[in-house]
Amino acid sequence: MSIDELFGREPATREKAANEDDILQGDVIADEAEEYEYCEAEEVTAEEAHTSSSDNDKITIDLSFLKNIGKEIADGLKGLKSDVKTSVKNAGFNWSSSSSENGSVDRVLENFNSIYARLCNACNAKIIEADRFEIKAWGTEKFIQSLSFDVANGKLSVIMQSYNANNESDNNIEIYVDFDKGEMLDVTTSGAVDLEIEPDFEVASFNTSGACDVSAGNFDQIVAKLSGACDFEMEHALDAEFIGLGACDIGIGDVSDSFRAVISGAGDIGSGHLHNAYIQISGSGNADVDEASGDLTVKLSGSSDVAVGGNVDNLILSLSGSCSFDGSDLTANEADITASGPCDIEIDRVYGPIKQSIDRLSDVKINNRGDL
Repeated sequence: MSIDELFGREPATREKAANEDDILQGDVIADEAEEYEYCEAEEVTAEEAHTSSSDNDKITIDLSFLKNIGKEIADGLKGLKSDVKTSVKNAGFNWSSSSSENGSVDRVLENFNSIYARLCNACNAKIIEADRFEIKAWGTEKFIQSLSFDVANGKLSVIMQSYNANNESDNNIEIYVDFDKGEMLDVTTSGAVDLEIEPDFEVASFNTSGACDVSAGNFDQIVAKLSGACDFEMEHALDAEFIGLGACDIGIGDVSDSFRAVISGAGDIGSGHLHNAYIQISGSGNADVDEASGDLTVKLSGSSDVAVGGNVDNLILSLSGSCSFDGSDLTANEADITASGPCDIEIDRVYGPIKQSIDRLSDVKINNRGDL
């Protein structure tokens, strides 16, 4: 009934529709109705929808059947949000599940020249020189679902969310690049990550923790902060800086401009050639350098053992504790030596002036002084 009829008033007259033949019992014109979806209302019983009136001017309708509609709408929106979040997270992946416990990813990428990676679960990761830009990953379903990546402004970002890996060991990521030298490599790892890097990069930054192993080629500049039981090996750098905490081992073939290493704990350093090197070790770490050139500074405390060969311009030694410096294959133009405690120092030859501040417990031996 109309509102007028409901409240006992005379129904208002209405103008005849311009095309009343097309109107059937007040319904929308048929061809217009096709634009709308049909929605059927829930049936309401007489007990659920009742009226009561004593003076024909009030009406009461029981709408209790609507009490849960807000919660149902909210639950529906929550589920939609979860579905959208999952879809966005995995938008970069064409990933398939081969079983209830394993999955894989394989996708061709847009071109990029830099890589930003955050790896926090046990996995084997490789950056491989190829004729294409592509990413592949395979392993457990949890591992695959923890990954997300994006290519923007010439940079590939690979992000891994942390989860309970339960000693997983067969998770793999392979990144294929169509260049032999990239611009920037920025890597952060935690956990048991094995990383192999084939192409060179102009600038590289590493921040590792846990039982991480890194094997790389050449970088123009590299800064690496290592903690835990990390092994880091690379071939060559122009400028290199390492900060190690724990049982971190560093192996580097050649540094041609400058090298700086500050090691705390039981970390070891091994190198073929270092130019303008600064080595500081506290704890029980050791260093073995086949050849040094330019200026060399070595500061040791604890029980460190360092052996260096080559020919340097200025040699600065500062030792304390029961450490030793073996320079039996090393010559220097000038030397500045400070030693305290039961230290052992040996140098093959110093051509020019020698400055010494030596504790009575220290043993310093310079085999030859002056020119040949």
